Amino acid sequence: MTAAPHAPDTPRRPDGPLYRRLVSCDRAVSRSIAYRLPHPARFTRVLGAFSRCGDHGYVWYALGAVPLLARRPGAGRRFAYVAGGQVGAEVVTHLVKIRVRRLRPPHVEGDPNGYIHQPTSHSFPSAHASMGVVGVATLGRLFPRARLPLAGLLAVLAFTRVYLRVHYAADVLAGLAFGSGLAALYVRLVRLPSGDGPERPS
Repeated sequence: MTAAPHAPDTPRRPDGPLYRRLVSCDRAVSRSIAYRLPHPARFTRVLGAFSRCGDHGYVWYALGAVPLLARRPGAGRRFAYVAGGQVGAEVVTHLVKIRVRRLRPPHVEGDPNGYIHQPTSHSFPSAHASMGVVGVATLGRLFPRARLPLAGLLAVLAFTRVYLRVHYAADVLAGLAFGSGLAALYVRLVRLPSGDGPERPS
């Protein structure tokens, strides 16, 4: 008999009543979003495509590259600032994933298909969420007027991860919290590109 994905690597976990209640609540909330909400085919395909744009931070790299395409002064330094945050967030988040080794919902719920291609990495915390927070923080420092749209973009991206059965809700919430810590650390340790402060209205 073939073992479930990652099963041999699954470490021992807390087994107290509080832990079981939290896991049960997390799964119940996640099922309500992923299984009970309607999933119209066209809407789900659009959200699926958008969700995949968050893989490895692609959407944040792309937004950071817009000034490069416009050939704006200092665009290279701005892109490097955004990219550095994404690389750091992805590496650190995946180190935590390897340590925690939580299975993704389809492997636990007996629904191997899901709505989009399932990543091979572990589930907790969500890298889409943690990298998204870092992306909003770095881009928001460079382009303050874009902070609200960027936050809205992150909110939709985070929702898709539960809606499309890729993550449990706790994975995403933990990713947002973890990303907030990473973003605060990055912003504190890494200065804005030299001589290239935030954009101001003309």
